[in-house]
Amino acid sequence: MVAGMPDGVIAGLTSLDEMGIPSRLASASDLPGCHQGWVTELATAWLQTLDATALTEVELFACGSAPLLNATTQVANRFGVACQLSQDTAQQPL
Repeated sequence: MVAGMPDGVIAGLTSLDEMGIPSRLASASDLPGCHQGWVTELATAWLQTLDATALTEVELFACGSAPLLNATTQVANRFGVACQLSQDTAQQPL
């Protein structure tokens, strides 16, 4: 379990979990164990549960379309956390 995650959000990436990096998934496809909605909504819900000290240890990573990267940047700015972004080159530029 990842502290601060909404109830029922239990799906994660095994490869990250095995490296000691907790992860949880979001999906608009009604997949079991996933947050039903945007990943940035899930990140916001989790980040709201952290105190200022914990937030200093957080960094967001996102790869995808310009709208996703813009939304991720907004979340990172709102909570004052670092973020690294990689744009899907098949998408429109930022």
